[in-house]
Amino acid sequence: MLEKFIFENHLGQRFEGLPNGVYLNYNDLRDYSWSYDTINNRISRFYRALKDRKLPLVIKCNSDEEAVAVKNRLHELAEADIEAKIPGKVFVGDYFTSGYITASVKSNYLITKRLCYIELTLTSDDPAWYREQTYIFNPGASDSVGVGGGTDHPYDYPYDYAISFKGRKILCDTVGSNAFRLLIYGVAVNPSVVIGGHTYAINGTIGEGESLLIDSLTKTITLTTATGTKINWFDKRGRDEYIFEPIPAGQNAVSWLGTFSFDLTVIEKRSEPRWT
Repeated sequence: MLEKFIFENHLGQRFEGLPNGVYLNYNDLRDYSWSYDTINNRISRFYRALKDRKLPLVIKCNSDEEAVAVKNRLHELAEADIEAKIPGKVFVGDYFTSGYITASVKSNYLITKRLCYIELTLTSDDPAWYREQTYIFNPGASDSVGVGGGTDHPYDYPYDYAISFKGRKILCDTVGSNAFRLLIYGVAVNPSVVIGGHTYAINGTIGEGESLLIDSLTKTITLTTATGTKINWFDKRGRDEYIFEPIPAGQNAVSWLGTFSFDLTVIEKRSEPRWT
């Protein structure tokens, strides 16, 4: 059975194959291998090397005009990544892998304009698969809980708080630890969020209409002002605990003072997408 094909370039422009008569044939997207180094005949580390994967596409459209438009659009979206030197994404279900379309080989295109076989090459310096799950936290959310005045904390902190905290638990159903993006909305003064017992803190004030993004994948901290200007806030990170600490697998308690809103995106990483 031919699979769905979904490609998204770095600009967020998406090409969904199925509605356009494009299908993905047998491929090696789910295949993987680890490279490794050795010391004294023992493996010292594993790592993912640069990888080329083949994407054999079948294009079968209802009209000549539709087929021409589909082939041109697919090429233009892929070339935008090459020009910008920023990778795009290929999706399988809820998972995506990143890379560049570095080659395109066509066949069977002279029979009719409506039919064409195209084999794309996806070149990746990070061939892992990712899935994102976003959790939204608001001060007035119904799943928030208060702590203080001698009340026991439901997440079993080793001490009682004298102030009110908000929180809930999230489940990271993953094999290993997870990267994340933490997007904090202003107004927030010296905001901090505790996830799985680890504190992610910022020393600074996020103003009205502003937001702050902590991205553990890119190791960046960026303030976006109300006018859209982006400012590097890396120097304002809390120094007591590592700001980019991965989120552990399993159930994790999330708590904060409840004086600001934030979105937490957990980024699962796998060698292959889950089979469904």
